[in-house]
Amino acid sequence: MRSAIVAHEVLNPLGVVGLISSSINGKFDVQENLKGIDSSANIMLITDDEGLGAEGEKMRVALAKSGINTLGSPVHGDHYNSRVAMETIFSENNKVFFR
Repeated sequence: MRSAIVAHEVLNPLGVVGLISSSINGKFDVQENLKGIDSSANIMLITDDEGLGAEGEKMRVALAKSGINTLGSPVHGDHYNSRVAMETIFSENNKVFFR
């Protein structure tokens, strides 16, 4: 949730926005949720070129450092065009993804 708040440049005094968001929406920390996953698992991560994309690319680096195979790539466009981006990237990577 912190990454989304940073990416969208939401004012977050003392982390209040994050605390409220987490209590309402649950915990959306991808890296935390992937802890303990088998390092041979393939993770597809597609990022846009808006603020969330930059945070996603930081996550890609962190996942790679932890030994998780991360497929996919950054794409041009915003996150509202994610379906087209996923179709494009998935068609390029599906053979590797399903190994």
